[in-house]
Amino acid sequence: MDQAVTCPGCGAQDRFRAIETIDEFAIIRCTTCDLEFSNPMKTPGGDWYNKAYIIRHSIINTSIQEYYHWAVASLPARGKLLDVGCGEGVFVNHARKAGFEAYGIDFSRESIDAGKQLYNLDSLFTGTLQEVQEKTRIQQFDVITSFEVLEHLDDPRAFLREISLLLKKDGSLVVSVPFRNKWPVREFNDYPPHHLTRWTEQSLTALFFSSNFSIVQIKQGSRFNSYRIFVNYLFRIFLYRVLGIYSKGLTVKKPGAVNVNFLKSPAVRHLLSLVRPRLVRDILLWPVAALTFPIAFPWFKGYNLMLIAQKRRHDDLLDRDDAREEGQTARS
Repeated sequence: MDQAVTCPGCGAQDRFRAIETIDEFAIIRCTTCDLEFSNPMKTPGGDWYNKAYIIRHSIINTSIQEYYHWAVASLPARGKLLDVGCGEGVFVNHARKAGFEAYGIDFSRESIDAGKQLYNLDSLFTGTLQEVQEKTRIQQFDVITSFEVLEHLDDPRAFLREISLLLKKDGSLVVSVPFRNKWPVREFNDYPPHHLTRWTEQSLTALFFSSNFSIVQIKQGSRFNSYRIFVNYLFRIFLYRVLGIYSKGLTVKKPGAVNVNFLKSPAVRHLLSLVRPRLVRDILLWPVAALTFPIAFPWFKGYNLMLIAQKRRHDDLLDRDDAREEGQTARS
């Protein structure tokens, strides 16, 4: 590495091991906290994601994800909730039905517009977190959720610091990330520039500790759900190869790729909303996953890591600083 590199999870420097290289990105592992991250850490921006996610925007996945169920079931109380990186607002709609006063923010205007149309929600916003405070007139939230977001960020610790300012003193932060060791193979989108980081329990814990959060609960998703997603993933590989858009890191505009902009046309999107191809795919492939899971399960772990955290109290910070000072005194 030509320049000084800092781990985006724990802040360690110069304690890394090279893993692999993809295009202009090197992927390295922090030997302090076990986080794998991209060098450089460079997010491609909203326009890139709108192009890379063209199929997702055309065929919205309205299924209630495992981490949605877990978050609603695990939170101790209802209240004002903000979902950061809400996409089309599927969880915002789910949380409202569960009794939360739920709001959502996403950088993608296309996703927000699709969610407003789908769920008739007036609580979905684009813009900055500060702008959401102004629009909702809510200074701090009881709950902040952020599902499948951290792996896309070039500065996860700065993100958590910003989130902390919007969270009440006794509020809860709920996060999910893809688990680095979920499958025996690497997903083709689990590379930069799409995913800039790969997380384990150890690296996720280190990130939250270094960001002054206390972890209340952390767990893996179910193995069967992970394997079911893998079976669907095999179909996804087939589809992407047929369209000519299969590539590590979801690199867009590959030579020879089929022009799939037709998927954005209102007529096609309406037809897809009626046919529900994701639902049909899941129904058809579920029996395959169920029948083959007893053979495959030793090689699969939960697809996601799910975490609930709270801001560390001032007393806790003082105790930690006192312990650090005592340790330094003892060593001297």
